[in-house]
Amino acid sequence: LGRDGTMRNRLVGEPAAGQAWVKSGSLNEVRSLAGYVDAASGRRQVVVAFINGPRAEMAPPVLDQLLRWVHAQA
Repeated sequence: LGRDGTMRNRLVGEPAAGQAWVKSGSLNEVRSLAGYVDAASGRRQVVVAFINGPRAEMAPPVLDQLLRWVHAQA
């Protein structure tokens, strides 16, 4: 996250940057991501998110917030 691929420009300069290894995906009316996030507690968490609907292109900020939240967990 924040290093390469389609996620390279997301959460740059934030605490979660470099602490997640995720693959994003998109189709018409679908946005998704899956992977691992190292939480602040040191535990590695599995993350899977799938948003389906006519406004799915608006999903990246929601998915970013999910990654922030998982990273912040103790």
